[in-house]
Order: sequence, then structure tokens, then C-alpha cells
Amino acid sequence: MYSRMESGQLQWVFSMISWRHHENLKNAEPLLNELQQLLTGMQKGNLGIGNVSNPAKMAYDLHQIIRYRLALDNKQGGNDSLNSPMQWSDEPFAKITPIISEK
Repeated sequence: MYSRMESGQLQWVFSMISWRHHENLKNAEPLLNELQQLLTGMQKGNLGIGNVSNPAKMAYDLHQIIRYRLALDNKQGGNDSLNSPMQWSDEPFAKITPIISEK
């Protein structure tokens, strides 16, 4: 969520939260659009992962590593999940071990 928020995907971030009055989220879209314009300089779209801070890139890298490991361990997920993660941050990839199933 952090990398999406920093890249300007505010509608996506807000849609993932279980708000007390979730039915009002549609009414909040004009405010989110205005906030996105103020913070990113864009009305629509997003900055893209290549144009955010290194901490946001690190969060995205970590998400990719976890998604990839889960897809391998569970033999499920879309094509994106089974592709080797692409590194965006300056930090080395986190190490993650396979899930060992109990028998």
C-alpha cells in the first residue's frame, strides 16, 4: 500500500480499507482526485514505480518477493505471480524460505 500511495494510486489504497462508511467512498473520489493533484501533480494515473522514493521501491520489492514465494509454494497465482521479481530499489532483495507443509 505504501508504494501505491506514494505513486499516487490513492483511489486504490482507499478502496482496500474497510471504512466504517465504505458506501460513501464514491462520494470521496473528487476529494481524492484533488489530493492526488496536489501531492503528485497528476489528475489521473500514477507516477509509476520507477519514479517514487527508494523506501517505496523497497516496499514494492518486498511485496513482489512475498507474492512470488507464495505462488511457488502454493502452485497458484496468475502469470505475474510466477514471474521472477524485478528489483527496483537500491537494496538487495530480501531472503525468503519456502513454506514447509506439515504431513
